[in-house]
Amino acid sequence: NTSQMLRDVKKYQLSGTTLFAKDFQNKSKQKFRDEMKQYQNNSKHGLFIATDQEGGKVSRLSANPQLTNNRVFPSPQEIYKKDGLAGIAKEDAQVAKILYKNGINMNFAPVADVAKNKSSFIYNRTLGTGYIETVHYISVAVKAIQKEKIASTLKHFPGYGDAGDTHTGFAEINKPLNDYKNEVLLPFKAGIEADADGIMVSHIIIKKLDPELPASLSPAAHKLLRNKLSYKGLIISDDLQMGAIT
Repeated sequence: NTSQMLRDVKKYQLSGTTLFAKDFQNKSKQKFRDEMKQYQNNSKHGLFIATDQEGGKVSRLSANPQLTNNRVFPSPQEIYKKDGLAGIAKEDAQVAKILYKNGINMNFAPVADVAKNKSSFIYNRTLGTGYIETVHYISVAVKAIQKEKIASTLKHFPGYGDAGDTHTGFAEINKPLNDYKNEVLLPFKAGIEADADGIMVSHIIIKKLDPELPASLSPAAHKLLRNKLSYKGLIISDDLQMGAIT
């Protein structure tokens, strides 16, 4: 509800908001852009306006073709197979330009997860390759997004892997911590080195790190990010209304 959100930005001076598909729908280009301007005008400090624009299966811009002149947003996997990292750099920069034009200044992308199993929940949203290729991808994607004045966010720390869907319920990973350090964390390290602006933490229980709490709520996961990986940027939790948390 836009009017409610405008009131809340003004009243609480919120630092940011996230747009889902319904926030894009049934609006002309002008109306949508005016709303984004109003959000910023109600903020004394400037607002992060973020969305999940990964391409492929998760593409919020696709909810309103009017904003993008019916543009198609292929997944990183499709682009990489066809045009390699050069294709990724080009697509990510073009998409960031579209976000910027529409008053959005933060993208919850790129996905730094690696899944081995093609039937895994997250597989279609990953690059569909191993750790080393994903490392190169993350470095390229972060820079391409930022080049167009959009903040980039790595997700889903500390690595989704082949875990189940946390939108609907609990998911656990039982991997030894050493494998995490030598494999799963590599794309996140690459993103940190590329100066990613944000890191989104998942609701997966990484049993060898914290057997009790999902990573998003686990001090151990945050210590790993801050102390071991020396990350100084913004930490964002995945959606707190997801099944794994509720």
